[in-house]
Amino acid sequence: MPALPSPQAASCLPHAVTEIVTVATRGGVDSYQVLSSYMDMRGEIRFQEAGWWSWDSRRGGTGGGGDGGGGKQKVAQPLTRLASQQYGNMGGRLLRTVVVENSPYFRIRKFPDGTLLPGDGIDVNLLNILADKLNFTYQLVEAEDGQWGEVMPNGWVTGMIGVVARREADMAVNEITVTGKREGVVDFSTPYFVEGTILVSPAPKEKNRAFAAFSPFSAQVWGTIVVVTLVMGPVVAVMGWLRQWAIGTSGLPTLSLNTLSFTAFRSLVVQGNLLGPNYVPMRVVFFFWYLFCFIIYGKSRLTSQG
Repeated sequence: MPALPSPQAASCLPHAVTEIVTVATRGGVDSYQVLSSYMDMRGEIRFQEAGWWSWDSRRGGTGGGGDGGGGKQKVAQPLTRLASQQYGNMGGRLLRTVVVENSPYFRIRKFPDGTLLPGDGIDVNLLNILADKLNFTYQLVEAEDGQWGEVMPNGWVTGMIGVVARREADMAVNEITVTGKREGVVDFSTPYFVEGTILVSPAPKEKNRAFAAFSPFSAQVWGTIVVVTLVMGPVVAVMGWLRQWAIGTSGLPTLSLNTLSFTAFRSLVVQGNLLGPNYVPMRVVFFFWYLFCFIIYGKSRLTSQG
C-alpha cells in the first residue's frame, strides 16, 4: 500500500515540514487579516487568506460572537483543512514516488539516461488512477538498495521506507506490508490488498480398497493382535488344567484347546462368547481380554470413520 512521510517522525527527520502556520497581518487600525499555510503544486509553502479579525481597543476581547469580548471575527474557511480538502485536488503537483522492480506489482522501464518510467503491474494501475483522481503527476525514484525497508537497531531506515521517511520522496507504492516499526516512521494509506499465507502438504495417496480392512492399524499392531489372540486360548486351557490338577476338578471340563482359541477370536470380532467361567481367576483373565477387545474394536471404528 502507499506509504507517506509520517508527522510523528518529523522531529528526527531532516527538512520535515508538517505544521500548518497561521499568520495575522495588520490590515487597519483595529483589524487583522488571517492567513493559513498550504503547499502548492511545486511543493512550496504558500499562504492563503482564511478570514479577518478585529479588535475593540476600548473593550478588548479576543473574538466575536457570544464570548463577551469586544472583538469581531469572520473566518471564511477553517484554518486547518480536512485531509479530503487538503489532498482532494493537488493542482497538478509533482510527487516523487519511490519504487523497486517487483513483478507483477510494479515493473520499471529504465533508459540509458537514467530516466525511470512505469511499465505495467497492479500498483502501476493504482498509481495512475490516484494521479487522475487527485490531480497530480509523479516522477519515479528507485531505492538504491532495492529493498522495501526496515528500521535498523541504530535508527537508520533502509529501502523505500527509508527514502520516504527521509523526505527524499513523497510516497512509495509497491506491495508494501504494514508493520509496527514501519508505522513509526511513515504513514500508510488504507489497505487495498490483503494477502493470505497458508501451509501446504502433499495430498494423501488413494488407498487400495482391497486392503481397507487393515488400514486402522499398522503391521506391528496387527502382528501383536494375532499373537495375543493365538496365546489367549492356550492360557485359558492351562488355567483349567492347573485348577483340575490342584483341586481335582476343572472349571471347563468339556472344552478343547481349539474351542477356547476360537472363543477368544469370537470375542475379538464381537461375535459373543461361548464360555461361562465360574471361578474368580478365570473371570479376571476374561475381564482383561474383553477390555483388550473393546479397545481394539473402538480404535478400529474411530479410525475407519475418520
